[in-house]
Order: sequence, then C-alpha cells, then structure tokens
Amino acid sequence: MSVLAHVVRGGPQQNEPAATQALTYILRKDPNLVQSLVGLINDEKLQFEPGRVDAEHSIEDGQPDVTIYDLEGRLRVFVENKFWAGLTKAQPVFYLRKLSNDYPSALIFIVPYQRVPTVCDELKDRCEAQGLEWGATPNESGEIRRASVDGKSLLVVSWKCVLNQLLDIANSQGMDEVRADVLQLRGLTDSMNLGAFLPLKEDETNDQELPSRLVNYIDLIGQIMQELRRADLADVKGLTWASSAHETGHYLRICARKKFGAWIGVPLRWWRDEGISPIWCRIGDHGLNANHFQTMPELFKVIKIKGNQVWIPIRLKTGVERERVIENCVGQIEEIATKVLSNVSD
Repeated sequence: MSVLAHVVRGGPQQNEPAATQALTYILRKDPNLVQSLVGLINDEKLQFEPGRVDAEHSIEDGQPDVTIYDLEGRLRVFVENKFWAGLTKAQPVFYLRKLSNDYPSALIFIVPYQRVPTVCDELKDRCEAQGLEWGATPNESGEIRRASVDGKSLLVVSWKCVLNQLLDIANSQGMDEVRADVLQLRGLTDSMNLGAFLPLKEDETNDQELPSRLVNYIDLIGQIMQELRRADLADVKGLTWASSAHETGHYLRICARKKFGAWIGVPLRWWRDEGISPIWCRIGDHGLNANHFQTMPELFKVIKIKGNQVWIPIRLKTGVERERVIENCVGQIEEIATKVLSNVSD
C-alpha cells in the first residue's frame, strides 16, 4: 500500500498531520530508515537500535509528532514536523526536558528549507529565555542546523534533506515500495510550499529588480497587443485590461480562420507553480466548440486546463532586444491560433 493510500484510509487529513502519518508509516518499514534520519544529527553517541516509532502520541501536556524508542523501550528522539505554522508553546523546551539525561537523546525539527534559519533562531531564543544552554555547531548553514542544548542534541533540517536521505537508503537497498512512498511524500511536502508565506530576506523588500521586471512584463503585453492588431491578428474592440488578485492581462479576439476569445497576461499562480513563463495565453469557449477543446491536449506540449479555460505559456526569448521578444511572442500566438483551428471543422 502506498503512503498516500495509507493516510487517506485514516480519514481526511491535511498539512502537518498528513505528513506526520506518512513519515511515521515510512520509518516503521525498516530500522535503517530510522537510523538514516537520526544519522543526520551527526552525533556518534546517539547510536542505537531503533524500536517502536509512534505518531502523535500524547505525553502529559504535549503531543510530539513522531516519537522514536530504542529496542529497550527507552525514548530517544522526538521529531516535530513543520510547514508554515508557528511553534507551539511546548516547542522546544517542554520536549527537551522530557528527554532523558541518562543517555543520549535528541529533538529534530523538519521544516521547509526556507524556514531552517528562522526556526533555528526562534528555538535558540526560546531555549535561552528558559535558561537552557545553547551550543550551536559552528559554520553551519543551508538546510541543516545542529545544536547541543543542555547536553541534548537538537537538529533543524529541511524536508528536502530528510526525504533525499530516505530515498538514498531506499535506492541503495532495493526498497522499491519505500522509494515510491518517499516520492509521494515529497510531492505532498512540495505542494505545501506553493501557497506558503516565505520568510522575507533582508534585501528583498528594497530590491527594485523584481518590480521593474513585473512592469516590463505588463508593458510587454501591451506591446504584443499592439503588434497583433497591426498584423490584423487580433481585435480588441470593446475589450480592455482585466485584473484580479493574482493576475493581470488583456482580453482580445484572435483573428484567424475564425475569431475566438482569449486573454494574454501574467497569471502569478501559474507562473509560480509551473515556472515556465510569466506570460500565458488563456483561451475560453467564446467562438469555439467542444471539438476544439478536445484536440488541444494533443496539440500543445504544455497546457493547463481549468474548467472551460485552457492556459498555454508564451515562452519569452532571452538574450535579445525587446523587438525580437515581441516578434517571437506574436509568432507563438499566431501558431496557437492555427493549431486550435486546424484539426477540426467549424
């Protein structure tokens, strides 16, 4: 059974609880997978034969996402899974104090890679505010941060790093089912990142390059529209710019063998999700029929369908002057019109 099938079978779950159940399901399949996760802490003292792995098991006033025991039944590791929710009151001090001082133990936070430094800083502040001694491993950056807190290991690591580690074990030991499960969990974690608020970097809020580019793209759409009209490839009578929360563009009627309605603009969500181009052509059902829409997936390598609308990226030519970019975009739109109308009769 795949990891997603396992999670769905337990009822509708989303975000962190779903990822927690999925990760626990994977770790339970083989002790080597648990050891590979714990091995990221890079502490020779923290080596043990894994035993039970629990998901969301309540411990007094807390409920850690994953609890890992050794073969003797001793609690060795807490794992806290995060996407974009803030830390709870129990994190990290309550869990650190629940770990034993009699043998090596650890607390792991798995977070999106963008949050590794900010979560690590907040954990440090919370520990120091409660009088816990924080000793960070020097010269660490990127997707792994390690620290020692009152003699216990603490790790902040990205989902990407953890899943790559599990995937390496699965590939090297021929665990085909585990490999499939990890890839599904990777898809789940990737989807969580798309709608998230990314922590701001210091140089982003005053960086003028991004707004300048956005203005360039919007101006480019207007110039493409002018060229389409000049070439008698578009009619915009009675049509104008239209914007919503996440997109801006211009409606038009594409004039080919017959006219049909379209929109050319910058849909921020498609651009973010697909990363192909900032400018897309959206074709609706004005002037077209069901036969036209049925053939579109066969005509275009990249196409997105949402309801009765089809989205096709307009790829921007790089390293050339503006006139060449406009000319190339007009050519792509003309090609789109030709393909849409070529395979079916009116």
